[in-house]
Amino acid sequence: MKAVILAAGFATRLRPITDDLPKSLLSLCGRTVIDEQVDKLVSTERIDDIFVVTNAKFYGPMEKWRESSVYRDKIKIINDGVTREESKRGAIGTLKFCMDEVQIADDFLVLGSDNLFEDTFDGIINFFYQKQGCPVVAIHHIDNTNLSRQSSEVVLEPDTGRVTTFVEKPANPKSPYLSSLLYVMSLTILREVGSYLNSGSSPDNIGNFIAWLVSRNFPVFGYKTNGRRFDIGDHQSYASTVSLYPCRKRDYASVELS
Repeated sequence: MKAVILAAGFATRLRPITDDLPKSLLSLCGRTVIDEQVDKLVSTERIDDIFVVTNAKFYGPMEKWRESSVYRDKIKIINDGVTREESKRGAIGTLKFCMDEVQIADDFLVLGSDNLFEDTFDGIINFFYQKQGCPVVAIHHIDNTNLSRQSSEVVLEPDTGRVTTFVEKPANPKSPYLSSLLYVMSLTILREVGSYLNSGSSPDNIGNFIAWLVSRNFPVFGYKTNGRRFDIGDHQSYASTVSLYPCRKRDYASVELS
């Protein structure tokens, strides 16, 4: 299985600390946000390659980070060529760009660069295989996140976990469960990404693509994560993540980025 970390945004809501530094390289637990993500991806043992998609502005710092990582041989930094916020591809567009660029021919896990979890990735990956490769979206209870209600609302079949309703940022949510930017998908679904974009649908949010699949009766399942989910979207949520995220002891020292 491959992992794709979507890190091509410009983090405008976190300026000025992200004027010259991508969100992925913000400090957390004495290291960086992406170090925490990569540690958990590698620990699953099912992930053999990690692709990090960034933009042209932040490609240099991200490549420097990769070279300093103990997992450098597993990581590839992909430059999507975008130089400014107004030209960004959107999450779906970025995912499609990555798939085309590296010719992924395997199941894949998609993770947002600003999403962190207390849970490991083993549970959602095992659930994906139990569901015979149907797309799986990570969900969490509203009480287990530092996010507001401004996220995708998810309703599941109680017995199977199949997604029956998936609404992007509803005005009046009826479910206490929200989606995370953590998905596991098969290569087959990649073809549907192309169909989705070719239909003129929005490339901005993967949640829109999931809602599109559900509306067309594709079997999509929700996996309830254990523990808390943290989102780094603005100064307030970054501060709460730094304060509340459970840092773990390391066997090796972090490498400082100059």
